[in-house]
Amino acid sequence: MKLFKKITKTKIIFKLRNYLNIKPTELNSLFVKKEYSISDAFLWRTDNSYKTYFKFTDLLKLFFNKEGTSINIIICDKNLKEIKRIQISKIEISNQFLIDKNLLNGLEDYGVFYIFHNTKEKIKSSLRNSCYTGFSYQDSLPSFVHGNCPATYMKFDNQKFNIKSIKSSQDIVGFSLFKKQKYKVQKYFKDFSKTEIFLNNPTLKKIKVSISNNNFYINAGCSKIIDTTNYKQIEIISNCYFLRPIVFNYKNNFLDVHHG
Repeated sequence: MKLFKKITKTKIIFKLRNYLNIKPTELNSLFVKKEYSISDAFLWRTDNSYKTYFKFTDLLKLFFNKEGTSINIIICDKNLKEIKRIQISKIEISNQFLIDKNLLNGLEDYGVFYIFHNTKEKIKSSLRNSCYTGFSYQDSLPSFVHGNCPATYMKFDNQKFNIKSIKSSQDIVGFSLFKKQKYKVQKYFKDFSKTEIFLNNPTLKKIKVSISNNNFYINAGCSKIIDTTNYKQIEIISNCYFLRPIVFNYKNNFLDVHHG
């Protein structure tokens, strides 16, 4: 009996259950062992005069009183191609990081970035960074939203952090063979002048997505911003178990960014 339970909790059984939609597990962090830093896939935008602010905390200092910690950041475009790799060695308890077109050599686009805590000391735990990202549209005050969902992970002492490591570790969010997963945004959008939604595929596989009978695919780890201005309600159907959007609502000069 113990052997059977042990087998049912293996990674291959979890993936098979999700794939066949048999008692699926939407988010599975059981395979993320101790000594790992878990990162969300945070959206950045520099298109249409956007600037992106990221506020993060030194969690290793705050919770474990560790000194000499650092932060590794990997910025990728919407196709999960690495653009920039940054290491910040001197951090405070509370920090802010700016992504604008000047940082990205004039690039006006969007994508995701990942942040990993780094220490050489042994810690018998793992940490998830789900801090706040703010979006300033045409120099307006930024609208902040916290992390969307855990996407990938890396060891605390991994100095050779790279996009290959990220791609191989995107197995927290489950996906299915069947396009039956529904995510309905609990908001009515009729009175807004413009609405966009941002989607990131947090899985290892290409996923199928439908929004109001408009069908498309998103490759593994890739992202897409969709103009949904003419939609009064938004329902997302896919074979990803947790495809939660980030919503951008515009009303004249007012911008509100929030989770779906």
